[in-house]
Amino acid sequence: FGDYVGGILNPLFSITALFALLYTIALQAKELRDSSEQLKKSADALIIQNQVLLKQSFESSFFNLVGQFNELVRDLVAPNGNSKGKECFAWLNDSLVTMYMDSVIRGDFTEATHEAVEIQYKKFYRTNEHLMGHYFRTLYNIMKFINNSHLDSSEKQFYTGIIRAQLSKYELSLILYNCASSHGREKFLPLVIKYNILK
Repeated sequence: FGDYVGGILNPLFSITALFALLYTIALQAKELRDSSEQLKKSADALIIQNQVLLKQSFESSFFNLVGQFNELVRDLVAPNGNSKGKECFAWLNDSLVTMYMDSVIRGDFTEATHEAVEIQYKKFYRTNEHLMGHYFRTLYNIMKFINNSHLDSSEKQFYTGIIRAQLSKYELSLILYNCASSHGREKFLPLVIKYNILK
């Protein structure tokens, strides 16, 4: 009787143990899938959080640079002593045009107009480098900072649009002369064209 009962119960217990083992494996596989999904969601959340932190870091640096740029413009004083800040650019622009027109009237130039402007702008820049050098270097570095950032092209256009909105028509005029000359042609001009600063 013992052999009979043992012969019947042992296979039943073995099958039950096998089913329990298979059920345990299935549970572990489900838990592993669930934890994989949770890890994927966590990784996605970390990527989004990282992108937000990168953008916040960019914006913080960008607006600090814009603040420094505006402070630099506010502190400018033209050699005439009357023009300060943004008014200084009107004076600079008028001085450049007057200097160029005086030299044309005198007959100093026989070269093409572009070459004449280049020669006159170099003289003008040397005379006013203490006002314009720092301005153009700062503006160029802000543009380069935006261009080299991790942002997509539409975001870069947005931030360069903010920069463009800061510029007066006289500043845009001087940027044009600077980019047409050897001072800005190589590095600054490509950024001005790329982001349509002069429209």
